[in-house]
Amino acid sequence: MPCTDPRMRPRGLARLALLLSPLLLAACESAAPLVATPPPSVTPELQTRYQYALSLMKSGRDRQAQAALERIAQQEPRLAGPHVNLGILHIRAGRWEKAEAALRKAIELNPANAPAWAHLGIVLRHQGKFDEALTAYQKALSIREDYALAHLNIGILYDIYFQKLDEALEHYRRYQALTGESDTQVAKWIVDLERRAAKPENG
Repeated sequence: MPCTDPRMRPRGLARLALLLSPLLLAACESAAPLVATPPPSVTPELQTRYQYALSLMKSGRDRQAQAALERIAQQEPRLAGPHVNLGILHIRAGRWEKAEAALRKAIELNPANAPAWAHLGIVLRHQGKFDEALTAYQKALSIREDYALAHLNIGILYDIYFQKLDEALEHYRRYQALTGESDTQVAKWIVDLERRAAKPENG
């Protein structure tokens, strides 16, 4: 099933379009650390290069960031973090197969990497693998319950694809609580879902 199912209601398409926009995706990523903390054995020189690669990502210089992260991954193949960030870069560019490969490599190296699971969920949702995406988001939250990105994305999955309004509301509200209720768009989604959820009770 493609990412944009023709049966999807218009408000669902609007949610998905907003989530996949570069600005919102970047905002979601900034809600949690982009990478796992490298192990103590990492040298100061490699850590400096790692931080420089992240600064390139944050400034939108994705091509340079990708090259820097690939060099780090080649030099120290035991680190999961570079692969997580390569996966994020591939998501930004719409390279979904490469994103999945990078994120699965990160999980292989560190199964407890919550960002890897959360971003893998985004990839799987795009591929139409909604049950697998749900499992990935749940895995991310089992590792880090306060991971705002995972709450937002699992909420969207429940809302648009599974039509489970109560579950969607729970995760949208948790996302807002974790981010200081600063996301006005998600606030509108919550109001919309509350209104829809109340309709059967009101006859």
